Amino acid sequence: MIWQKPVQAGTFYPIDWSRMSDKKKIHQLGFWLTIAIFYALLFFHFGVRINPALIFRNQEPVFFTTLRFFHPFAGYAGGLSEYAAAFLSQFFIFRWIGTFVLIALIGGTQALTVYLFSSVTEHKSFRYASFVPAVLLAVMLSHYDFPLATAVGFLVTLNFSGHILRMKNWPFIPLVPILAGMTAFAYYLIAGPYLIFVAISALAIWSARDKSILQKGIMSAVLIVVGFGFPWLLNPALGVMPLDTSYLRWIPRSIPFAWPVVSEMLIGFIILWSVGLFILSQLGKSRISSFARIWTAWPLVLVRALAVIGLAILILTTTLNETAKSRLTIRQYARQRNWDGVLEEIRQHPNVDAISSFHMHRAMYHTGRLGDDMFRYPQNFGIDGLIPLKEDVLFYATEAANFWFEMAHFNEAEHWAHEALTQQGANPWILRRLAEINAIKGNRSMLQSWTTLLDQTLLQRKWADPFKAQLADPTPLKDQPAIKQARAQWIDSDFLIHLNLPEMDFVSLYRRNPENHMAYEYLMAYYLLARQVGWFVNEIEAMRNFPYSRLPMHWEEALLIYMVETKSTDPVFAGFPISVESIQRFNDYQQILTKYGGNRKSAHEELRRKYGGTYWYYLMYSKSNIRMDTGEGVDAFTGATR
Repeated sequence: MIWQKPVQAGTFYPIDWSRMSDKKKIHQLGFWLTIAIFYALLFFHFGVRINPALIFRNQEPVFFTTLRFFHPFAGYAGGLSEYAAAFLSQFFIFRWIGTFVLIALIGGTQALTVYLFSSVTEHKSFRYASFVPAVLLAVMLSHYDFPLATAVGFLVTLNFSGHILRMKNWPFIPLVPILAGMTAFAYYLIAGPYLIFVAISALAIWSARDKSILQKGIMSAVLIVVGFGFPWLLNPALGVMPLDTSYLRWIPRSIPFAWPVVSEMLIGFIILWSVGLFILSQLGKSRISSFARIWTAWPLVLVRALAVIGLAILILTTTLNETAKSRLTIRQYARQRNWDGVLEEIRQHPNVDAISSFHMHRAMYHTGRLGDDMFRYPQNFGIDGLIPLKEDVLFYATEAANFWFEMAHFNEAEHWAHEALTQQGANPWILRRLAEINAIKGNRSMLQSWTTLLDQTLLQRKWADPFKAQLADPTPLKDQPAIKQARAQWIDSDFLIHLNLPEMDFVSLYRRNPENHMAYEYLMAYYLLARQVGWFVNEIEAMRNFPYSRLPMHWEEALLIYMVETKSTDPVFAGFPISVESIQRFNDYQQILTKYGGNRKSAHEELRRKYGGTYWYYLMYSKSNIRMDTGEGVDAFTGATR
């Protein structure tokens, strides 16, 4: 049995199919079938294509379960909406739970829109119009930058608007303070989206049947004073901050968002449709009934259903930013240490940015493929894709902290973790990293602080358990087995960090800890990307310190170039001979060049097709310069400026 809310507020009753005419049955079945198809399509859209986990990965709102965290949100307009959004967003880390949250927000918006429109005319024949706000909200939620607080605000303002319309014929004396209180409370809860409630309240005032012109004027004055004066008075910096800071918070026009016009369309449609329904209701019930009979005719039911489904399909095909999704997916896989996933995503979407290239090299190192496959993947950024300039990763500070932690450069990892705290807030990933670093450093008091915060998170509090155990152990931190193993990688002397030459940290780390395999491999990769074959060859003997069973393929390619330049005939380096296969490929590469008379431009297409994934091709056709640090020379052996 299907339940629906009648025109009279406060009760529910079952639909009695036996008493319905065939036309009404078609209308009801058409509406509910459209609902089912519409939300099935949206479920596929958000669950499969958008992936709420990527929305969370992009925004990462911080949420703690303590009253201390809640109190600041209660101190400003829209704060409670932001708090609720931060809470709901935490569940986006679970792909399908996050999808249900998004569908619930869209469904709630549609249900409250039906309630609002039926409150205007006391007629429920215009429910299909409620799909328009649902579609527009779905479009906004499909954008990875869209603030969830705005969607929460729409729900609250629609609920308040429907209720004020239901109360419009209440006695004048109690209605005035209720109107003032609801207006102020709506603004306090949701900030900017309350403007919908203000507009609907004006409609309610002037559509009330038993109020005199004077009473309507008084109520309008109250609405103006409270609705527009109250936010101005609550402006935290009156006379300094612009008024739109007071009125427009959590409306996308006031924050960075790609499609602010969509939210304006949503607000405009709700207000204009409500006004249109009110005008229609003034023509008399017979006119409404006549219009409703036409509106609910079965051919129009089919047309409306097809229109709604068409809108949903339009969302599926046009609102997804494939480039943004791919880059967020790479960052998500890197955080999960799904290195094969990173490389597969880049293989499918090779149009990467510098940060994606940065994760690509991390993935190749962790899968043991850096020396063999580095030039089989896009190298559009040269050394900037291996380790970006430090000012370039300011907005990716968490990634930088993770990278330097893997590199056993714990001071630099701590530096970037604190940068991440400043820019992104205390999300659980940063807290866990800071706890790990301070455990390695033996800083018990700071470990306690970060563990306490981590224990106050909503869904990641179990991450605090290992650190609680370390703190409960009376053994000094530096002597505990897990920490002792990590401390073994810690360098035993200081060195200067180069802001404009972060790759020189590889030199310093490796010189101070010759067992740091990651620093060594990255140093060799840097030399190749920077076209410094001589520096690369100077370090080749050090591969004896690590469990290599052969020369990596790209290393062989670089060594063959070195042999040609130095006219060397001995193809053995660090005890490993260059493979016959690599020598044959190099000879073929040279023969192709010879065939075109040494003309690189003419030979390009054939070389790209056969050898586009080699170091030879990179060396010949790509550009990558060594970065300079304030014009000072850099010692390639020590990493120090001369």
